[in-house]
Formats: sequence, structure tokens, C-alpha cells
Amino acid sequence: MRELWKFVNKRIEADTTKQKIFLILNTVIWSTATFLAGILIGLFFKLLGRNVLLGALLTACYAGVFVGFMGGCIFLMRNTTVHR
Repeated sequence: MRELWKFVNKRIEADTTKQKIFLILNTVIWSTATFLAGILIGLFFKLLGRNVLLGALLTACYAGVFVGFMGGCIFLMRNTTVHR
């Protein structure tokens, strides 16, 4: 997450926009990586079908919400300051 924050921090000017872009990218990256991992595990064990696809999609959604979005929120709370 730290590398993603550094990447966004270099390219975006406004603080609120930085945080929004970071959360969106973090959620999408975690969801995509988890979905691809689920599909690869299914292919490795030769499990094909609707259940494997559904399981990979469900796991990707949970990873995106909990690890990506909520983890990103906690990361931002710990590593940024509030400007008023």
C-alpha cells in the first residue's frame, strides 16, 4: 500500500483527490489480484465451472472491500494528516 500511496502522491495535486484515487486503485488492485489468484488455483486443480468462477468472484469482492477499501482507509488514517 505504501508504494501505491507514493505513486498517487507524486502524480495528483489535491489532497482529497489523492485519497479518493488511492482508495479506488487499492480496491481495484486487491479485487483483481484475488480474482486472478482464484481462477489460477481453479485451473491448477483442474476445477472448472460456475462454482469456481462464483467462488473466485465472491472472494475477490470480499478482498476488495475488506483488505482494499477498509485497509486503505486505515492506512490513510495512520499516514496522513488533516488540513483544516
